[in-house]
Amino acid sequence: MSEDQDELHDFGRADYFDAEAIGRPGERRFRLLARSGRHTASLWLERDQLDRLNIFLEQLLSQITGAPTLRPEAQASSSAPTAPDDFPDSPEVEFQVGRLEIEYNQDTQRFAFRAAPLEVLERDGELYVVEGSELQFSVTVSRSQVVVLYAHIGATLAAGRPRCPFCRQPMQQDHMCAKVNGYHPASLN
Repeated sequence: MSEDQDELHDFGRADYFDAEAIGRPGERRFRLLARSGRHTASLWLERDQLDRLNIFLEQLLSQITGAPTLRPEAQASSSAPTAPDDFPDSPEVEFQVGRLEIEYNQDTQRFAFRAAPLEVLERDGELYVVEGSELQFSVTVSRSQVVVLYAHIGATLAAGRPRCPFCRQPMQQDHMCAKVNGYHPASLN
């Protein structure tokens, strides 16, 4: 980031807000992409963070609509999204997410996404995660954009290595699920 690292980058209403995975299954990196006017952001997430975000969005959308949402497993046939061709290689805001906050405003039917970077300090040769980092990114998105984001996160996650339905760990040829004493599917794709 070229500006002060503690500055809050408030993008206002997003023109574009989506998720993407980069790399081969087992080596992928995940990010949320945002664009508002000429401002762009790339917020990097761990797979587990993206998975938890998808579960949270499913619950939130179900609450808002009063109806169940399509489960991510059912979205595996969707193609995983990629960044638009004109999205810059070096966005204005880019960091590894340590904390992500989501708020829904029922009156405007808009969602606010706010993120704080993951901060790690080294002290006496040990690494420590800094709790309570300051928020550095904010964007507002419509409910329809969140519905698309939810579907795209599901497709992104489904495009990776298959997950064990019991322990949620990636299934390799040698996967032994501790939760069911060694679950092995008939075949892995």
